[in-house]
Amino acid sequence: MKILEIGPSETRSRGGMAEVIRGIRKSRILGQEFEIDSFSSYIDGSLPVRLLYSMYECSCTVKKQATENKR
Repeated sequence: MKILEIGPSETRSRGGMAEVIRGIRKSRILGQEFEIDSFSSYIDGSLPVRLLYSMYECSCTVKKQATENKR
């Protein structure tokens, strides 16, 4: 089953949803059952760091989609 997860970064956030996604990926059974594609929209940190990260991630995603659509 394919899943698109939009939420906190798995590597730059702690606890909550990020921890659940890490657990699913690490699980031998669940990791094979689910194919998770993540769009990181949040990291832990100060407000300026979080805002810059969100803007950077959105711009990278838009550029990636534009490149894929040209093919």
